[in-house]
Amino acid sequence: MPGLDPNAVHVINGDSAAGTFQQAISSSVRTVVSRDVLSVGPIRSFSDLQSWKDARIRFWRDVVAHDQQADLRPPQNGVWENQDRLRSARRIYVWAATGNTDQFMVAFLLELMERLDTDPGKIELVEFQQVPPAGRRVVQLGELDATQMRMHPPPRELSMDEWMAYRGAWRVLTSDDPRHVTGFDSDHPNATPWLRLAIRHLLRRYPVRATGLDFWDHALLKNVRERGPKAARIIGYAMGENMDGGDLVGDTYFFWRLLHLASPTLPRPLLTMSGGGVSMQDTNFELTELGMQVCDGKGSSWPANPVDYWAGGVHVSSAENNLWFCEDGVVRREIAP
Repeated sequence: MPGLDPNAVHVINGDSAAGTFQQAISSSVRTVVSRDVLSVGPIRSFSDLQSWKDARIRFWRDVVAHDQQADLRPPQNGVWENQDRLRSARRIYVWAATGNTDQFMVAFLLELMERLDTDPGKIELVEFQQVPPAGRRVVQLGELDATQMRMHPPPRELSMDEWMAYRGAWRVLTSDDPRHVTGFDSDHPNATPWLRLAIRHLLRRYPVRATGLDFWDHALLKNVRERGPKAARIIGYAMGENMDGGDLVGDTYFFWRLLHLASPTLPRPLLTMSGGGVSMQDTNFELTELGMQVCDGKGSSWPANPVDYWAGGVHVSSAENNLWFCEDGVVRREIAP
């Protein structure tokens, strides 16, 4: 591995990127894979490591509850299973792209290092901003092939400004006060544009008052009308149309949201479902009357249906009377009727 410390631990986000890394750079057991998509679900501040891990596992169990074959057993090369290795490593290379999942992973790892009572300064960033040698933006490392990954930029230590920005980003991400999101840019003017964009994308997790839906639920609804009824096609277009923005959430999350919008537990579902309901390939969705009204801007899912979203550490919930709507980049609280 030219230019890389052969004794370093490598942390990379996602199995696809890890597979390319092992083919291109090293098949060493010193690779640790982060598999948590930190752009969705509850991201609360740490009380203790085990409680935080358990909360994230509960969220993902809910996401994949439709698939009884889903395997959530801890992998041997996962972050949580390699805390001792991270604690004792002399140097840690974190491989990251510009999308929000990788940016939040860096912020998470800096927090984890401090929680493990070890020096976060031993983290060095291997950050792909453009496809080598100088192409389009790299949103996630899974986009790269082995040849491109071998042309990686050199590892670099974080500057003090970068370190403070990532630490600030973690505090914003885990805060239960949504107003901290809009203050991040002014509080951290030296943060990278990718980190600033990742924080701004948190605003997408708040519903819009006119529709009662957040950004991605509305995008899925629109694609049911334009690309449906097959779930795989709906999800593929919703992802593809918005890939360049770097707000990555994953197809598993999208399928869960479609199932939710069609759930018979809703007072007025926005979708109807047919097919197996287990995989994207065997499930179809169509708009209900209310779903069509929402798509046409003539109706809203709320208050017909409850609001229940997570925006980092904020539980946007009509049931808990913690209802926030985002309008024109500003998050405002509303008292549920």
